[in-house]
Amino acid sequence: MADISQIISEIEQLPHFRTARCQKCSTEIRVHTLEIYVTCQQCGVQHKCRSLGAAGTEIQDVIDAVLSWSGRGEEFDAVMKRREQILSDG
Repeated sequence: MADISQIISEIEQLPHFRTARCQKCSTEIRVHTLEIYVTCQQCGVQHKCRSLGAAGTEIQDVIDAVLSWSGRGEEFDAVMKRREQILSDG
Protein backbone atom coordinates (compact mmCIF):
# COMPACT_ATOMS: atom_id res chain seq x y z
CA MET A 1 0.00 0.00 0.00
CA ALA A 2 1.24 3.48 -0.86
CA ASP A 3 2.26 5.90 1.85
CA ILE A 4 -0.76 8.10 2.69
CA SER A 5 1.35 11.27 2.57
CA GLN A 6 2.36 10.37 -1.00
CA ILE A 7 -1.31 9.91 -1.97
CA ILE A 8 -2.24 13.27 -0.41
CA SER A 9 0.61 14.96 -2.25
CA GLU A 10 -0.47 13.43 -5.57
CA ILE A 11 -4.05 14.62 -5.05
CA GLU A 12 -2.88 18.13 -4.15
CA GLN A 13 -0.76 18.29 -7.31
CA LEU A 14 -3.41 16.86 -9.64
CA PRO A 15 -4.62 19.49 -12.12
CA HIS A 16 -8.38 19.99 -12.40
CA PHE A 17 -8.30 20.01 -16.21
CA ARG A 18 -6.06 18.68 -18.96
CA THR A 19 -6.14 18.68 -22.71
CA ALA A 20 -6.65 15.75 -25.04
CA ARG A 21 -6.53 15.58 -28.80
CA CYS A 22 -9.34 14.00 -30.81
CA GLN A 23 -8.02 10.97 -32.64
CA LYS A 24 -10.35 11.59 -35.57
CA CYS A 25 -10.22 15.35 -36.27
CA SER A 26 -7.23 16.43 -34.10
CA THR A 27 -9.28 19.04 -32.23
CA GLU A 28 -7.86 19.89 -28.81
CA ILE A 29 -10.38 19.06 -26.07
CA ARG A 30 -10.39 20.40 -22.50
CA VAL A 31 -11.17 17.53 -20.13
CA HIS A 32 -11.85 17.54 -16.39
CA THR A 33 -9.34 15.22 -14.73
CA LEU A 34 -12.06 12.99 -13.24
CA GLU A 35 -13.89 12.41 -16.54
CA ILE A 36 -13.64 8.89 -17.89
CA TYR A 37 -15.10 9.70 -21.31
CA VAL A 38 -15.17 12.92 -23.35
CA THR A 39 -16.97 13.67 -26.60
CA CYS A 40 -15.25 15.84 -29.18
CA GLN A 41 -17.28 19.02 -29.69
CA GLN A 42 -16.10 19.20 -33.31
CA CYS A 43 -16.86 15.73 -34.69
CA GLY A 44 -18.80 13.97 -31.92
CA VAL A 45 -16.39 11.05 -31.44
CA GLN A 46 -16.24 9.75 -27.87
CA HIS A 47 -12.81 9.10 -26.34
CA LYS A 48 -11.80 7.25 -23.20
CA CYS A 49 -9.62 9.48 -21.01
CA ARG A 50 -9.02 7.24 -17.98
CA SER A 51 -8.67 3.58 -17.30
CA LEU A 52 -11.76 1.99 -15.86
CA GLY A 53 -10.42 -0.99 -14.00
CA ALA A 54 -11.61 -2.61 -10.82
CA ALA A 55 -8.06 -2.44 -9.46
CA GLY A 56 -8.17 1.35 -9.04
CA THR A 57 -4.71 2.14 -10.31
CA GLU A 58 -5.01 5.92 -10.82
CA ILE A 59 -5.03 8.68 -8.20
CA GLN A 60 -8.38 9.74 -9.68
CA ASP A 61 -9.75 6.40 -8.44
CA VAL A 62 -9.00 7.52 -4.86
CA ILE A 63 -11.01 10.70 -5.48
CA ASP A 64 -13.83 8.64 -7.02
CA ALA A 65 -13.88 6.46 -3.89
CA VAL A 66 -14.12 9.52 -1.64
CA LEU A 67 -16.90 10.98 -3.80
CA SER A 68 -18.81 7.71 -3.58
CA TRP A 69 -18.22 7.56 0.16
CA SER A 70 -19.56 11.13 0.61
CA GLY A 71 -23.06 9.76 0.07
CA ARG A 72 -26.28 11.68 -0.40
CA GLY A 73 -28.59 13.81 1.68
CA GLU A 74 -27.46 14.27 5.28
CA GLU A 75 -24.16 12.45 4.67
CA PHE A 76 -23.32 14.69 1.72
CA ASP A 77 -24.38 17.81 3.62
CA ALA A 78 -21.91 16.92 6.40
CA VAL A 79 -19.13 16.46 3.83
CA MET A 80 -19.91 19.85 2.25
CA LYS A 81 -19.91 21.47 5.70
CA ARG A 82 -16.42 20.09 6.29
CA ARG A 83 -15.33 21.34 2.84
CA GLU A 84 -16.47 24.85 3.77
CA GLN A 85 -14.49 24.63 7.02
CA ILE A 86 -11.37 23.61 5.09
CA LEU A 87 -11.81 26.45 2.60
CA SER A 88 -12.34 29.03 5.33
CA ASP A 89 -9.17 27.89 7.15
CA GLY A 90 -7.06 28.24 4.00
